[in-house]
Amino acid sequence: MRPDIFVKQREIKIWVEYNQVMTLFQTFIDSSIRRSLNDYFQIHNQRLEEYLRMKFNWD
Repeated sequence: MRPDIFVKQREIKIWVEYNQVMTLFQTFIDSSIRRSLNDYFQIHNQRLEEYLRMKFNWD
């Protein structure tokens, strides 16, 4: 197997797992707390996205 294919498969697996966790997290957290956390971490999330050159759905 080519290494680049392995890396891509691993990235996809991580992304799927992340989305599953976030779905559960969004289900159980109070909306006001979630808003506060989003506001607090917004600048850090933005910097991470710029650094990784990836866009995440933080909201």
